[in-house]
Amino acid sequence: MTRQIRVPITLPTAIDPYRAQELMGITVTKALYDGLLRLDGRGRLRGCVAETWQADESGTRWTFRLGVRSRFSTGERVTAHHFVHAWTRACCPEADSETTYHMASIEGYQARRFGTAAELTGVSAPDAQTLVVQLAEPDFEFDLKVLQPVFSPVPLDSGPALGERFNRLPVGNGPLMLAGPWTGQETETIELVANPHYSGHRPYGGGGVAVEVLAPHEARDEAGSGLLSGRFDVAQVKPADDTGHLSLLTTRLNATIYLLPFLHHGPMADAAVRRAVANALDRPALAEAAGVDQEDITDRLVPFGLWGQDAPAERAPVTGEPPRPREGLEPIAIVHNVEGGHERWVELAAQQITAALGVAVEPSQVTAAEVVDFRTSYAARGMCRAGWMADYPSADNFLFPLLHSSCTSPDAQGRAHGDNEGRYADAEFDALVVRARSEKDPGRREELRRAAEEIAITRDNALIPLWHATDRRWYDPQRVRGVRVDRFGCLALDELRPADEPAGRVVVVGGRYETLAAAADAGIDVIDVQHPTVPVADIGPGRVEHIVADYTDDEVLGELAARDPRLAGAAGALSLTEPGSVPAAHLRAALGVPGHGPEVASTLRDKLAMREALASTAYGLRHARVATPGDLRRAGEEWGFPFIVKPADGTASVGVELIGGPADIEPAWARLAALAGSDRPYAELFGFATFLAEEFVDGPEYSVEAFSVAGEHVVLGVTEKITDDGFVESGHIFPARIDEIARKALTEATTAVLDALGVSDGPTHSEFRLGAGGPALIESHDRMGGDRIFDLIRLATGFDIEQATVLRAAGLLRRPFEPPAVVRSAATRFLAARQDVRSVGLDDSGTRVAGYVDHAFAVPQARPGGTGNGNWDRLGQVVTVGGDGDAALAAAEEVLKHVRIETSEGQE
Repeated sequence: MTRQIRVPITLPTAIDPYRAQELMGITVTKALYDGLLRLDGRGRLRGCVAETWQADESGTRWTFRLGVRSRFSTGERVTAHHFVHAWTRACCPEADSETTYHMASIEGYQARRFGTAAELTGVSAPDAQTLVVQLAEPDFEFDLKVLQPVFSPVPLDSGPALGERFNRLPVGNGPLMLAGPWTGQETETIELVANPHYSGHRPYGGGGVAVEVLAPHEARDEAGSGLLSGRFDVAQVKPADDTGHLSLLTTRLNATIYLLPFLHHGPMADAAVRRAVANALDRPALAEAAGVDQEDITDRLVPFGLWGQDAPAERAPVTGEPPRPREGLEPIAIVHNVEGGHERWVELAAQQITAALGVAVEPSQVTAAEVVDFRTSYAARGMCRAGWMADYPSADNFLFPLLHSSCTSPDAQGRAHGDNEGRYADAEFDALVVRARSEKDPGRREELRRAAEEIAITRDNALIPLWHATDRRWYDPQRVRGVRVDRFGCLALDELRPADEPAGRVVVVGGRYETLAAAADAGIDVIDVQHPTVPVADIGPGRVEHIVADYTDDEVLGELAARDPRLAGAAGALSLTEPGSVPAAHLRAALGVPGHGPEVASTLRDKLAMREALASTAYGLRHARVATPGDLRRAGEEWGFPFIVKPADGTASVGVELIGGPADIEPAWARLAALAGSDRPYAELFGFATFLAEEFVDGPEYSVEAFSVAGEHVVLGVTEKITDDGFVESGHIFPARIDEIARKALTEATTAVLDALGVSDGPTHSEFRLGAGGPALIESHDRMGGDRIFDLIRLATGFDIEQATVLRAAGLLRRPFEPPAVVRSAATRFLAARQDVRSVGLDDSGTRVAGYVDHAFAVPQARPGGTGNGNWDRLGQVVTVGGDGDAALAAAEEVLKHVRIETSEGQE
């Protein structure tokens, strides 16, 4: 059992997603829950529980199509009904949640929020895997909003939002779960352990995390001394007695620190006073007192990163009237929380304002909870130190909640119930922000929001920005690794590991974006060895280091394995590509890590060697190496016709020829001979120099996907291949529409073949024809199947082959597992290549076909040397799901009806 990681925080308001709101509570809640969507390492929006999502043309109707892999820690599968229940629960009027304003644009929100309706009518689940959200007004960034934890799913038996049982022991679908109830008291520890049913994108294999709640007045000193003593592993405080052994992680946040003036009464109700206060502040001096980098100083509210900038723009000089003494002003209070260490700079700000305006300024420090009570009360006067951390990556998340007039909502007692606690109201500002939400064009949205910011901040000084925030975390690298903070200030609790635990670094040969991202999501460091002819996959900062080298050159590969220190200590080496499989096996042997060696990988790669290895088994076929048309004639004379000829080291069905009779030999050989000099994608990675003839077995074609752990093979399922003409697949269905007898025969044949070939670890893709004599092996590969078969399996069962491969190489998947259960069927259909195509696309109506998941189209370049019968010769494919194979295939066929193809003669 690995050591438990310990982290200090101050008291969260809640860890139940209906009310998790401040940094401490959201940090814990994010570890407990996976939402519909997530951000990857480059800040791009990606699916999480939802596989796909889209808005209609009006921006008022959003459809999220869920995957089948997410489970609560109870083992219950997450469905769309859990999201409907969770959102409705969060909007309960008795709960009075401060975070449901993110749902304010959903139809029926007002009625549910204020108790005139029992349901949130704008959210529905037509089936278990489809969530439909109807908005009362257009919002083309609603998908960004669902990143906020309030949109997390909860079990149907969670009870009401104010139910103490669930508040203290929330059940989530994230990588961590509570080890026991949390009473919500100070000085209590929130114990987090691995969710045993988690199968999402960020698996957790650590020994748990203890999140210790500290008393607010003692939190800074206690966190700092605890970091030095080893009581804590990570802290936001640098200990005074640090001897230099600590490391510092800095993360620029989507956050702004500002002074919040209360506009409903008191001195700050006067816009001229607010402007004078803003101009009186010496921000560089305040930043120095606060320990803030000078480059973070700002007079703007929205962080530069949310405008898509990599660096802050040059700060504009403060404009407006110069500070001058103001007569008759009542004292101005500046309230701040005692836990934050703000005393020094707040005192300095008070002195600066007093010196400029001649008014008494009274700093006042209280607890974080008391700050919330103060700034929401009607009695609030003067100013309050405040900070705003974005919940989702959009300027709207600053402008709307903090400044739109609908977000103040005072009750009968005058208490504010929104984040516009200063109670700013301006009709022109409101109109610009609302118009921006309904604008489909991102550039136009930005123009409207910049204009709104100019009104509220530059003209009206409704808030007084000071600086954008940078998170600082100190930690002892001899004790802990995997320290990462997202742009929203949340420490990734599920990525923390003891430093003495094996790091699980892996080498990936020919890494594609999805493989590298799967490793990064799992907290695994990667050395990506990429071929010079292939662009490296950029997944964002950290985790991945790229080495560009010709890994197909044995001498280059040997030098890399022997002398490059970056590979030393790696836990495993893998490749999910055909050209990278043998080099990865060589690296495994050189590094002494688990997995089958180069002999096995070479046999799988060389189809002739594979045939010879299986010759004495039940799955051997007559075969011969062929180098001339004469060799083909001899094969026909000895075996009879038809028979097959193909490249011994090819892939993607390129160059597979059926020789039906003597007349087919010369034309087929001419096409095969042209392969070596073709300009097909990645052709330089395949020799196309050796050819194999083998007997032809008539019958339907299937592939069997399996995953091996230490020599034990888990068959994931059988995929049905659709081959309309020849040998090139025109589609796939998973699971195959076959009876149990055929499925059992193919499963047994697969395990026998893998045993005979010596496969020990990782994914395999084996292709069979089911002939009169039973399964006949076409070929097998130590990689996952192409044509997005791996996606079909994930859509149908929830099992992610790519993630499992990375985990196995890192030593985090140590035992065989039960085959995943099939929940639904998935299918893909391909769009065949044509020589005169100029463009190809899918109408929006195609994306609304029931069962649609995804599509990808591209126009291939003309390839004069090609055979025209390979998987590379396609315009693209569509991916769909359905209750069974027929339904999934029918959905794919329907989607293809909405494809637009433009040729030299016009559009079809």
